[in-house]
Amino acid sequence: MSLVSQHAMFRDAQRVGYALGSFNVVSLEMTYGVIDAAEELRSPVIVAVTDGHRDYYDFRALADGICAAADAASVPVGVHFDHGLTLGSISRALKMGFTSVMYDGDGSPWQQRLDETRAVTELAHGVDALVEGALSAQSREMTGNPTGDWALPPDDLVEEFLSATSVDILAIGEGTTALDPARVSAIANIPGVFSSLHGGSQLPDETLASMIGAGLGKCSVYNKIARQSMASAADYIQGGGQDLLQLGVAIRTGFAAGVAKELQRMGSAGHA
Repeated sequence: MSLVSQHAMFRDAQRVGYALGSFNVVSLEMTYGVIDAAEELRSPVIVAVTDGHRDYYDFRALADGICAAADAASVPVGVHFDHGLTLGSISRALKMGFTSVMYDGDGSPWQQRLDETRAVTELAHGVDALVEGALSAQSREMTGNPTGDWALPPDDLVEEFLSATSVDILAIGEGTTALDPARVSAIANIPGVFSSLHGGSQLPDETLASMIGAGLGKCSVYNKIARQSMASAADYIQGGGQDLLQLGVAIRTGFAAGVAKELQRMGSAGHA
């Protein structure tokens, strides 16, 4: 199946009733761990790179490696640029072959966020890539809650955002957010719009299941899987391992084990 457009991936997930797993990586060991798990479980999957991790990798080298690994995979693989901070970094990701991008825009004034997100959409749609948008800053401002919790603002502002930007995916919250399945269901019923949840490491099984049942399109997970990969590497070293190549294998297998658990939680196993 290899590297594919995410339009069909999201439509199939919505039709069948599972969520796509999206996993951030900063190395090829992590990248192949994601794909290993997806191939083992015959699951579609999304490999993601976040702009916020840019100090930990060379973008061109990692992007080339991810796209090559995705293209050689036997299951559908999407490649996502997560939390893009500038139009320039997003444009670079699209030129490298990423099939979806997210514009963060956190902290931007409302009209600026609309304008900048729309510019990203026009750029991405020109190369058949999907765009994810977020409203986290507006939620904090409008609810008067400065703690950093991320939840959707009122329905009328969600509608204005979708109309003004034409994004394909709306980030509805984080794992710590008090999520309302009815809001997820309402978004799932908007033609051509899918929903995305970040911070899935913190989400209990029953909460994730209810969100998927309501139509959640994608869930992003990193911290929990990174910890499992680190534990795998630590076990190798503490067991007397001294081979750098085998340490890379431990990182890869640990990451794959963590991804496999999340793909099973999302119900996507067997749907590739």
